[in-house]
Amino acid sequence: MKIEFIALMAFAGFCGSFARATPIEYTFTNASDFTLAGVSYTGPYLGLPTNAPQLTFTFYGNTDNVFTAGSFIGNTPGTGYILNEIGTTTVSYGDTTLATLTDPFGIVISTVFGAGIYLVDEANGAILLDDIIGPYNGTTDYTRSTISEDVPFSPIDTSAGQLVITSGAYQGDFSASVAPAVPEPSAIVLLATGALGFAGAFRRRMFAS
Repeated sequence: MKIEFIALMAFAGFCGSFARATPIEYTFTNASDFTLAGVSYTGPYLGLPTNAPQLTFTFYGNTDNVFTAGSFIGNTPGTGYILNEIGTTTVSYGDTTLATLTDPFGIVISTVFGAGIYLVDEANGAILLDDIIGPYNGTTDYTRSTISEDVPFSPIDTSAGQLVITSGAYQGDFSASVAPAVPEPSAIVLLATGALGFAGAFRRRMFAS
């Protein structure tokens, strides 16, 4: 019985540590003026004053989905780019979340052209361009302030209506923040299965004796 107990506990422990998801947030903030569903929002001129509300795009992703590709958009095998295509992007103004972007979006990092990082609308092209000095792998914390940005004036589809950049601002921030790892649902299922197996084996052993 002791051997069964040790084996089952080891299996349960293995299941619990089998896979861990690591959430990451990529945040682009800039001082652009914009409209959302016809409502106008004003960004601070050149980021001043610094406490003024600003347009912010936040991509909520997972480091497990970061991979290298040979294409700026899409999962073509190869090198030259780092992609994270699975996530949700929100639009905020200051501390207020306004909407969620509805087209397929992804984070693209160029490892060839000066390690530029982009938030890409995979249907219509790049939304933001940030010039980053030095390499970034897409899976760690990162902060870069007062960087140049390039934003389009074409409409961007959101859950609250169309967002239009009305006055582009070439100054802003990019940051990446990795959250503590949490067990993935599949790992929790495996752990529960191991625990049930242990309980069943223990119960059978008790009745057998």
